[in-house]
Amino acid sequence: MAHEGARRRPASGVRWLAPLSFVILAAGLWLIGGCSSGDDSSGGPSEVPISSSGLRVEVGARPRGVAIDSARGRLFTANEGEGTVSIVDLKTLQLITTVKAGTAPSAVAVNEKTGRAYVANASSDAVTVIDEDTNTVVATVAVGGGPLDLAVDAEANLVYVANSRTNNISILDGPTNTVTGTLTGVQEPRALALRKDKGILYVAAGGTNTLDALDVATNKVVSSVPVGGRPGALGIDAARERAYVTNLEEGSVAIIDLETEAVAATVAVGQAPQAVAVDVTDNRVYIANFFSDTLSVIDGASGRATEVKVESGSRPIDLTLAGDRLYVANDGTSDVRIFGLQYLPK
Repeated sequence: MAHEGARRRPASGVRWLAPLSFVILAAGLWLIGGCSSGDDSSGGPSEVPISSSGLRVEVGARPRGVAIDSARGRLFTANEGEGTVSIVDLKTLQLITTVKAGTAPSAVAVNEKTGRAYVANASSDAVTVIDEDTNTVVATVAVGGGPLDLAVDAEANLVYVANSRTNNISILDGPTNTVTGTLTGVQEPRALALRKDKGILYVAAGGTNTLDALDVATNKVVSSVPVGGRPGALGIDAARERAYVTNLEEGSVAIIDLETEAVAATVAVGQAPQAVAVDVTDNRVYIANFFSDTLSVIDGASGRATEVKVESGSRPIDLTLAGDRLYVANDGTSDVRIFGLQYLPK
């Protein structure tokens, strides 16, 4: 629970920001408001207190992906602009080190059980494997062409890699750091989400503008739901049997009923929505809108979207949730913006 407390001096490389402003679209009327002030010294996963202003952590050039290992207290960004991975201490928000990756890193994911981080390199067609205990590269694994996203099966110690140019998905075996299989039947896979309980890998397929459900045991597409133009990211709410898919061309999010395998609603968001994070507990969905320099917060119950300004030129491109905070990677300002969920629209 948030509580009022004295502001402490932020760690080096961490900056306080101006109070948030947000925009609500309701009955055709745009309302502008400011979030409440005050500081939260409880810190969530971090010891650095957060206020309505939020925090900013500088990372490498043009971060395209962000991931968190809550078990080890690490934040990772895949920095497309310099071919590196920034590793940040989640408690202090201090940079631990920068690790060399491949060319144009596009996504990063972690296996908290094994302490390995995986980085998809879109231009060098490989996955960089990082040991979190030593912060060193232990393997570089060749995959298909144009890997854009990763999905980790922690229990099976497998990593699924979306290869957008070769229209397939590589299966990377964690213990051996080798590709042990390839899934096919999808066109331009751009984003992945694994339903371990059903043995289904959901794929945002840019080549067919669909959300495809791929049975990982049989390598068969068992359903294909048409969405909008250029689906680029997806998130799953397994408890409510909902999928959220961003449509880059329309600036919208398709909400899919996974039981009926149909689009239940389409919600307008900002321009070029690039990423999705689903808060199952509060039934909120967070969207990063690249060209609008905003986030959209979707109420899962009503479908209403509220837009939050990040910063002009920030170009938010990826986001993830940990504890009571939202971490947003910004391509334009080469940083991660951290929001306290209690200060974001409900």
